[in-house]
This record gives sequence, C-alpha cells and structure tokens, in this order.
Amino acid sequence: MQKRNNKKTGTILAFVLLYCGIIGICAVIAPLVKHVLDFKFHRILARCLTVGTFLFVWFLMKYFRVNLREYGKRMGLSNDRFAWRSFWRGFLLSAVFIGGVSVVQVFLGFRTPRITLAWYAFLAQIGKAAATGIVVAYIEETFFRGVVFRSLARVSLWGSFVVTNLFYAAVHFFRSGNVLVAKTPGIIDSFRVMGGYFSSFSNDAHIWPAFVGLFLFGCVLTAAYLRSKTLLMPIGIHAGAVFIIKTNSAWSAFHEATNPLVFGSKWVYDGIIGWGVLLLMFICVLVVIKKKEGDGHVELLG
Repeated sequence: MQKRNNKKTGTILAFVLLYCGIIGICAVIAPLVKHVLDFKFHRILARCLTVGTFLFVWFLMKYFRVNLREYGKRMGLSNDRFAWRSFWRGFLLSAVFIGGVSVVQVFLGFRTPRITLAWYAFLAQIGKAAATGIVVAYIEETFFRGVVFRSLARVSLWGSFVVTNLFYAAVHFFRSGNVLVAKTPGIIDSFRVMGGYFSSFSNDAHIWPAFVGLFLFGCVLTAAYLRSKTLLMPIGIHAGAVFIIKTNSAWSAFHEATNPLVFGSKWVYDGIIGWGVLLLMFICVLVVIKKKEGDGHVELLG
C-alpha cells in the first residue's frame, strides 16, 4: 500500500513538473511569435498557454488510455432525444430567469430599450450571441462539470460541489490586467503577464459581488447535472444565460445603478436581485427536474 501511494505521489509530481515545463516553454515561444506576428503580446501568450494546456490534457488521456467516446458517455454527453430535450429545457429555463432580471432592470430605469443596429446587423449579433453561448457552454461544462466535478466527486460529492463551483467562479477573474510589456518582449515579460492573471483578486471589494453570482450560477449548473444526469442540461442553462447577456446590448442600453450591490450591473448576476433570481433557479432545478435514476446517461463516479 505504501509503495502504491508513493507511486501515485511520484506520478502526480511528474505531471505537475511536466505542466510547469509546458508553461516555461510557452513563456519562451510567445516572445518569438511576437517578433513574427504583429498581435498583442497578451493575446499571443494566452493562445500559447491554451494550446499547451490542450496538449497536456491530450497527453494525460493518452497516458491513462482514455477512450473519448466512452468517457463522453459516462459524463453524460449523449446524443438522444432525452439529452437534447434537456438542452432546450435548460436553455429556456435560463433565458426566462436571466432575461427576467433584464426586464426588471428596464422597469427600474437602469436599462433602456433601444435598437440602433440595422436589421441585418441586429440578426447577426443575435446569431453570434447564440453561437458564442453554445460554444462557451460546451467547453466550460465539459471541463468543470464533466471533468473536475466528476473527478473530485470520487472523494466527496458535496466537497466536489463546493470546490468545483468556487473554482468555476475564480477562473472568470483570471485576466492579464494592465501589465505593460516592452516593445520587444522577452521571457521575463511572459512571466510578468502570467502574474497579472491574478491581479483581479487584489481588489476584493470590486470582484466579490460577481464572484458570489458566478458561484451561485455554478451551483445551479451542478444541481442540473446531478438531477438530469446529462451534461446537456447544464450546457443548455449556461448557453441560455450567455445568450441573454450577450443580446442585452443589441436591444438596450444599460445605465449604472445608484446602488449596484442591490441592482447589479449589465452582467445581471452581480447584485442582490441577481443572486435572488439565481437562488430561485436553483430551487426550480431541484423541484422541476425529475431526478433520473440509473438511466445510463451519466456515471458520476465512473
């Protein structure tokens, strides 16, 4: 048993060192790419880190001999009538609740209906918002609910529920900040920009209302996953929320509230009213969605 634990610890340490090495390689490659391509250095570095992370995940899957199709089935990425019905139910549920906050903001005078775009530009923005919502929801839910939550649930279901949603909320504040880099950046600039990803957390008073909202939204998504046992339900809820928030700017103009802690901002979820709506969504998910038992859509601990 001791040898097995030592082997696991050594394997984990090796993977951590491997990922640190990938980060170091990205720090070297980004300045070289900047010399060739005239793009913002922050964006180049972010793309390098994204590619490096995907390669790292691909290596892990190869190492553990993961069958992507089977793994997708176990996490609830099925392609059947129930799954797609769950997607559209989730999308509608989110659109009604999140859209309801936007409507409340209109009645309170913080949002003014206004369409300044030509009809074709308006439709294009609506289509872009829908596409963005689906892509973002698919990627984030596959990672947070399908991989992180399921993996941690093997140790503790409720611990995984809390940790996953705290992680989900925190990730949204990883930004490059206003780190200035040299005209011809080098490796040190790469690490300075990476350090800037955590700059948002230095202003707790500014981020905590949004952090609470994102945590509550994560709870809604995880509860939907547990109840429906298909990943398509939280993907639909997530896509609906992104769609509504993205389209708000197409049909209205937002005016800063005198008390943003109560009424929130244009992001809808970062005020007491938004939190209340998310809590209602959470209750609705628990009450309305019938819990699926042993239907084979998802094996939480598989």
